[in-house]
Amino acid sequence: MPIRRMLFGLALVAILAPTVQGAALRAIRLGFGDQKTRLVFELDKAVSYQVQSDDSTVSLRFPTLEVPAAVLAGARNDLGGLVRAIDQRTGAEETTFRLAVPEPFYLRHFDLADPARVVIDVYRRVDDAPAEPPPGTLAGLDDPVDTTALRPDPLDSALVPALTPPETPGTETTKVDLTEPEPDDSLAGVAGDFRAGGLPGGLLLALAGVIVLTVAIVFLNLRRARRIRRISMDDPELPTVSRDDPAFQAILEEERRR
Repeated sequence: MPIRRMLFGLALVAILAPTVQGAALRAIRLGFGDQKTRLVFELDKAVSYQVQSDDSTVSLRFPTLEVPAAVLAGARNDLGGLVRAIDQRTGAEETTFRLAVPEPFYLRHFDLADPARVVIDVYRRVDDAPAEPPPGTLAGLDDPVDTTALRPDPLDSALVPALTPPETPGTETTKVDLTEPEPDDSLAGVAGDFRAGGLPGGLLLALAGVIVLTVAIVFLNLRRARRIRRISMDDPELPTVSRDDPAFQAILEEERRR
């Protein structure tokens, strides 16, 4: 009976062992750039992880992992860029990787699936670098976008004709001369006389002639009217003549002709 129980226990352990066994590290890959170093930890299954950092060290913690010696040795041989050393320690409950970064830096990290991976991006810190990693995890897949590259260039002079609307066929374009006309010197003398408060000599003579002619016409008309009235009212030779008499009308007509 005890032997049967022992055999059953061994079988149960053999069945459950794959489910309780920790994940295994398959590879550590590195990539380098002028301002960034990337480390990719590839696992045989997805697990949780934690990242911490100080001025010169990055700590990456997993639940206890199986770390093949060849994988760690290959990563150490490939080191470069901002990461100068990598150390690994495995305890009863966790496995920790420590990355030595001797110059100022900041981090971004995220995880991927199929296969399970944890990506650590170490950036060289410059004066305008953010003090903390940007929010979001998937944003770390690509470098920050340089918005200055999206600014439009100044308008090229070669494009200016393209901005002018085309003329409609069959229509004529009228050009308007916006230049101010030059002053006419021929009117300068007249304008000067008016500004001085007087009139030119020719204009004065013409005005005087018109006045004299008007006075003469008025005088002649008044004189003629006076003579006609005297004939019709005071002439003793026609005391009894009616105004409607043809003889009287003939006399009036003769006086008018004079």
